[in-house]
Amino acid sequence: MSLDKEIRTLTEGVYPMHMPGHKRNPNFINLNSALDITEISGADNLLAPASIIKAAEEKTARLFGVYKTFYLTNGSTSGILASLYATLKEKDKIILCRNAHKSVYNAAILRKLKTLTIAPEIDAQTNSYGKISPEKIEAALKSFSAKAVVVTSPTYEGVVSDIKAIADICHKYNCLLIVDEAHGAHLGFNSYFPKSARHLGADIVIESCHKTLPCLTSTALLHICNEKLDLKKIKDSLNLFTTTSPSYPLICSIDSMTHLLEEKGQELFEDYAKRLNDFYGKAKMLKFLKLYEGEAFSFDKGKLVILCKDTTINGFELKNRLLKEYKIECEMAMPNFALAMTSIADTDEVFNRLLSALLEIDGTLEKSETAEFPTPKISKKKMEIYKALEKSCRTVAIEKSIGKISGEYLFAYPPGSPVILPGEIIEEENIDYLLGILDLGGEVHSSSGFFPKKINIL
Repeated sequence: MSLDKEIRTLTEGVYPMHMPGHKRNPNFINLNSALDITEISGADNLLAPASIIKAAEEKTARLFGVYKTFYLTNGSTSGILASLYATLKEKDKIILCRNAHKSVYNAAILRKLKTLTIAPEIDAQTNSYGKISPEKIEAALKSFSAKAVVVTSPTYEGVVSDIKAIADICHKYNCLLIVDEAHGAHLGFNSYFPKSARHLGADIVIESCHKTLPCLTSTALLHICNEKLDLKKIKDSLNLFTTTSPSYPLICSIDSMTHLLEEKGQELFEDYAKRLNDFYGKAKMLKFLKLYEGEAFSFDKGKLVILCKDTTINGFELKNRLLKEYKIECEMAMPNFALAMTSIADTDEVFNRLLSALLEIDGTLEKSETAEFPTPKISKKKMEIYKALEKSCRTVAIEKSIGKISGEYLFAYPPGSPVILPGEIIEEENIDYLLGILDLGGEVHSSSGFFPKKINIL
């Protein structure tokens, strides 16, 4: 069977409570093959826009309220790589939050950056990384004279940090603030949601259109919010990380999304906020499952984090039941929750379908004290990532790796944030955490592909 037929079989009759944000809704997405062109006469060039693409980017910048916007067709990854490459020099210092996407670490490798990794708070309900405190950022800057700080906000689970306070601190120390807002392109369009980092003092903000807005996968935006930044360096860096044949359907998808939000954005987001508010209200009927709501300041309610701690089901089992019994595919799961992603493309029928499924599953559950699942720890760094990857590795059995220096990345996917980095000591707690994820039905990726039996060490 061909790949397209395989995918059609997988998705037939299944509702996507996951990205991309268009939810395969034909009212929100255009898959016209006539748009799949190259840089023909009059079509402009994404890598050197001078006419129609330049005008489209300027229109999107106005809509999002920023100084300059670059369209990205290689996802947020290309924006993160280009931002760090353009604003930092080789061997510069950078502060990263541990829940940074692997593309941030890859940028550190390319620039041979000296890194300080700090841990966000562990959220008690989800048992995953949440917000990073401004105080922790300032403490890090006092001890480590970084040129840039990278913060992930919102997190995969929708937790938002106090970007305004963090930006003020970064600028006090003459340090750039780069925000990976891949999961927050929809922020700032309705007061029901937290404010966007675009309007809170961040210097650069990278957003994935396709995650929470009706856009094709791999569409993203690189927003320059600080007029003093060198745009030429950023353009040159984008040329390093962008294909010379960028997809016109993706470019047009971003522009179509811009038109949609210009013309109907207020109405669409008001309807979306109402649907979410109604859903949260009705979900209070659940006896054992419950929705994470977080603090009003720091949580994006568009992420439906369905908590199942202290019940007779774990997050992976909940995700599987929703798919097999109700044809609802969630975005991800972890031991304490399953995550359903929503967008303006979801209808009343969708929310009712999910609520009905959760109520039925809830009726089959009982209260049961859940054993505390371990959380990953930041291990001692023995060398920078780029140095570790320059060295030769040997492969050993997992049980013989404890206390050794890792020669590879290991991470649960999603969310794709490393649990073990190259150059770090391999801690037994982190191996137990990753094995526990596997045992419960989750996915763990390693650079070598040898995990869980073996791992590469230096």
